[in-house]
Amino acid sequence: MFFGWSAKVAHEFSAFHAIFNAGGGYGMAAFHSLWLHLPYKTVNSEEFPLPGFPKGHRIHTKQLPEHFQVAMPGDSWCSFSQDMFRDWLESDGILFNTIEEIDHVGMEYFRQQIGCSVWSVGPILSSLGSKARAGDDAEATMHLCMKWLDSKPANSVIYVAFGSQSAPSPSQTIQLAMALEACGKNFIWVFRPPSNSVTDHDHNDGQWFPKGFERRIQDSNKGLLVQQWAPQLEILSHKSLCVFLTHCGWNSVLEALSNGVPMLSWPMGAEQNFNAKMLEEEMGLCVGLASGSSEVNHKDMVKKIDLVMGGSTKGKDMKNKACEVMEMLNNAKNDEKGFKGSSTKAMEDFLYAALSKSLPPSGQTTVVFSSSCWQCKELGSPDRDVCGQVCSNKSQLLRVDSLLALKISDGECLRAYANRYSEVYNWIPACNQELVVVSFKNRLDDDCPLPESLAKTLPKSMEELMAQIEKYARAEEDTKGKKTPKQETRNGSLKRG
Repeated sequence: MFFGWSAKVAHEFSAFHAIFNAGGGYGMAAFHSLWLHLPYKTVNSEEFPLPGFPKGHRIHTKQLPEHFQVAMPGDSWCSFSQDMFRDWLESDGILFNTIEEIDHVGMEYFRQQIGCSVWSVGPILSSLGSKARAGDDAEATMHLCMKWLDSKPANSVIYVAFGSQSAPSPSQTIQLAMALEACGKNFIWVFRPPSNSVTDHDHNDGQWFPKGFERRIQDSNKGLLVQQWAPQLEILSHKSLCVFLTHCGWNSVLEALSNGVPMLSWPMGAEQNFNAKMLEEEMGLCVGLASGSSEVNHKDMVKKIDLVMGGSTKGKDMKNKACEVMEMLNNAKNDEKGFKGSSTKAMEDFLYAALSKSLPPSGQTTVVFSSSCWQCKELGSPDRDVCGQVCSNKSQLLRVDSLLALKISDGECLRAYANRYSEVYNWIPACNQELVVVSFKNRLDDDCPLPESLAKTLPKSMEELMAQIEKYARAEEDTKGKKTPKQETRNGSLKRG
């Protein structure tokens, strides 16, 4: 998100430019709106509407991160953020790590305010698991956490983690420790020294917990303190986990929702407050525990923990909603026979847009229609017959749009379609290989077995694609009892020097 300026560089070389934002739509939309307009500086009320949002979307000054509360028009942070967001206007599109089903308000905000294509392509999580971000002690920590969780009943543990860059203040760290001990629930706490521990270390003598806290929780086996890092994905997916106390960084939010885990929020900065607002007010699967460095008494924390974990109607409703969102997230990335999820479709739309624009702009190449050319019919002349011949004017090269327009016809065998497809491919200059494969796959009938094969092992070139096509074309013809001689797939003509 910080490299929007690169759009101008990309466009100097006629290249497609897109921004990938690892955050969610709603939180980033609020972040964007507030930095551009600073509306709370011009109103006399503590609650005000968010510019650019649908009517009824309001925010309270207490929900603003501290850096917004002290921001002034023209100061360094305000100027930096506004310049960064103006650079976004130059981009061809933005991708967000979210799904349309839960983040429609945020997605629509950016479509209207930025005026470019916006794709929701989440959830994108670490495919290697939490250990991908850990150090040498990962295996030992993993074993410790899993063994401890295995000893606990289902839905009985609260997991506490505030990300890799933030932590409560020293005084609030003590209050949190008192709350976790007083609530009587099982807990795992990934502990990092308080954010201003460097200045307070001598004063606190390095003791961030109530006296005897660590010994008591160890003796009772009610809590597990883990220093710096824990296997978060594995913890969140464990059956003993009940709720996640989080800073509401978007990666943590997605990891919780992908496992059907409701949340207690303690946002620390950036757009985290707005993520928490969406989770609580719009989705109903989160309860706010604290915010930033605000002072909250441990007794109030205990009440919020009991609300979520004590068997209340509220807690059960939060769990049900979190499980519903988990199902939505799973469906969004689905790519099975006969069904494509919203994020899968969005990613394909992005690839089409990006790879199509990477070729020469419209007008630099000319398509000549011929009365004896099937290509002409595919390009918009339905009165002409499909003859399977190549246009006689071979000096004219087709653009990639003609490749994307192709689809298998009713009753057409797989090999015949493949040969048509390869003819178009041969007359497109510098056609992207990934686009060729994805486009062919998406234009086949749902009952064709080839797309499933391509999903398992996606060919890297047209040659590999044609080899797979030949295999299934033979099976198709054998099934239909055809006795036609084998047609060439023109592999020789597919190679470009």
